[in-house]
Amino acid sequence: MRAQFGALPVELQGKIVSSCDQLTLYNLNLVDKECNRLATPVLYSNVRLASVKVPGRALPGARSLKPFTWTMLQTPHLARLVKTITFRHEWATGPPTSIDGPGSGLDPWPYHSQRNDILLEKVTPLVRTRREKSEWLDKLIAGHEEAIVALLLPYLVRLRTLDLRPNFGGPCPTLERLFVTAGQTKHTLDGHPILSTITNVMVSGYDGKYPTPTRFFFYAIQLPGLESLFSHRLGDSELAEHHNIVNDIPSRSLSVQNIELRCAKMDHQDLAGILASCKCLKTFIYEVGNTWAWIDMRTEQVRQALASQEKNLENLCLSTEEFGGFNMYSDSADPISFSGFINVTHLKIAPVYVFGPRAIPESFKDARDQPSEQPDSDEQHKIRKAFIGTLPPNLKRLHFTRSRLLFEKDHFFPAFEELFVHHDSLKAVPSLSLVTFEGDFIGKTRLCRRAARVGSMVISRGIEVEYIQSREGTHETMHIDRGFGMSEKIMFERNTHNTIAEVLSIGPTTRSVNDELEEWARMKLWTKDYKTGKMVRKDQDSGDEENGNKVVTRKQLASQIAHATATDQ
Repeated sequence: MRAQFGALPVELQGKIVSSCDQLTLYNLNLVDKECNRLATPVLYSNVRLASVKVPGRALPGARSLKPFTWTMLQTPHLARLVKTITFRHEWATGPPTSIDGPGSGLDPWPYHSQRNDILLEKVTPLVRTRREKSEWLDKLIAGHEEAIVALLLPYLVRLRTLDLRPNFGGPCPTLERLFVTAGQTKHTLDGHPILSTITNVMVSGYDGKYPTPTRFFFYAIQLPGLESLFSHRLGDSELAEHHNIVNDIPSRSLSVQNIELRCAKMDHQDLAGILASCKCLKTFIYEVGNTWAWIDMRTEQVRQALASQEKNLENLCLSTEEFGGFNMYSDSADPISFSGFINVTHLKIAPVYVFGPRAIPESFKDARDQPSEQPDSDEQHKIRKAFIGTLPPNLKRLHFTRSRLLFEKDHFFPAFEELFVHHDSLKAVPSLSLVTFEGDFIGKTRLCRRAARVGSMVISRGIEVEYIQSREGTHETMHIDRGFGMSEKIMFERNTHNTIAEVLSIGPTTRSVNDELEEWARMKLWTKDYKTGKMVRKDQDSGDEENGNKVVTRKQLASQIAHATATDQ
């Protein structure tokens, strides 16, 4: 006898409905009243407006933006269900004929005899002058998507997360003005401050050659209830003129507690101004990247900008993108000290911030400036001095990103290894309980064995060690697979899964070092042959890829390790 959906327990019905995709939820709404009651809250809780190619425009637009906005304005009970909304396209702007004309691919405003009057009624509470009201209404009628989004957001009275990609290279005047109004003037709508429920915002740039300017980031950070602001691929140029936006933000006025700049370069003056405007910042993540953001990077200026939050920060990450981080010809990468961050318990750093130019990839350095193959005593002393005393005194977790640079360079590794031979290297951080090395390990046997040697020394100090396999590639692959936040588990529309930052259970943490070294070596010697598509075992004890072979995936490696173990026995 086939079970009826309505006969299932209410809790089970809710779990089934919550696991459905958007199309299934839409179809459930049309079945009957009971299914509609169950599916509607889930359908509207997480809204992603699909984009469509628009003839005559290089970038797509939101096909259903105008009908959706009209529905939210006319049915407040549905608007209260929206918790998350995602926009992933360029805003459509221009004359009405180029936006809403026949064949544009964009759905027009629904027909209503009093449509313009209703739109005017909704705009009026959000503006202060007649001129603003008239300009906004004209843009709405013309179909300017940036103006439509600015009208939609205040009426989503329970919105929590906003995920959007602003205009590339151009302002969003109506939306920017709305954010300033919400943040600085505390404007109200029906007695409630507008946009005050938004706690998480993602500002994503484009994946093309040039980054999206940081202008919109400075407006978004002013939202009154904001807790976390994430961004990806934002960057300024030497001619950027955003200082006036930052200067207008009162000191210690921002409520944001977590800021992440992923694959970004921000003007140091603006960075210092933004950090000084935060009341109490708890987490700051800055991954320097994007070659085409024409801003000279200075590690010492980044450290100076962080001075205003030195006593507040609990989690700090300063890293670099694999490509487009520090350039030795124009950037300054002097080592900096973190000892002043007395409340930081979790520190993620790229080697360049601790060891300076010694830990910059070779591709950014002149071969004539290379140090000797083996470091002399003075070089070892400098590296050891750069490390000892530079860590926060209450540090519990130390995480090295781009750690491949610590192990693969012959002129640097012996000095780095020497750090952990001396007992006083970690004496300044008595609470340290975990050291993490993140990098591209798989397929590089020599590098892995060096990492295991250092790990065994750290373990001998009573500190746990873990290794994280992080594929090093271009931003096109990195941002899709990696999440956001210190743990990289926060997901947005573009990074819907997290397959890169996986902890490798092969480091010397539970078994003897010798057993682990053998497993590392066995794991690294399995590769996939391009010609035959079969797994082959390399006899060479080298970390280099040879004869067109590529590294196997983690799932394949797991099965191959088990097979190799059985074969060896």
